Amino acid sequence: MRIIENNNTRVVFHSEGEQFVLAPIVAGNITISLSEKVELQKENIARLSSLKLDEKTIIVGLSKEYRGESRRRLLDLGFVKGATVAIDLLNPLGDPKAYFIKGTAIALRKDQASKILINRKE
Repeated sequence: MRIIENNNTRVVFHSEGEQFVLAPIVAGNITISLSEKVELQKENIARLSSLKLDEKTIIVGLSKEYRGESRRRLLDLGFVKGATVAIDLLNPLGDPKAYFIKGTAIALRKDQASKILINRKE
């Protein structure tokens, strides 16, 4: 997590490739503690759901908010750190999208794709 702005009207922070804006009264109810495991915050992290049609990228991991069988399913399908992924097919209605990964097209809904972290080159 990286705090971008903190004043008496709003608190803006980035976490796992997303920007969050909170009112100070809401932000005051959040407790943050340092993790025992040190992880470097990368500036160029984004969500797979933000990938554009003609882009190709590398997966850097899965969001910590994704747990259990759903997380295991994505890992089993090949959405692992270091894998190259691109959009293969678009649905006319926008959801789901088919992603090309490890020689296979896998369809994911936007909420699933938003849990996959990618390397976003600015």
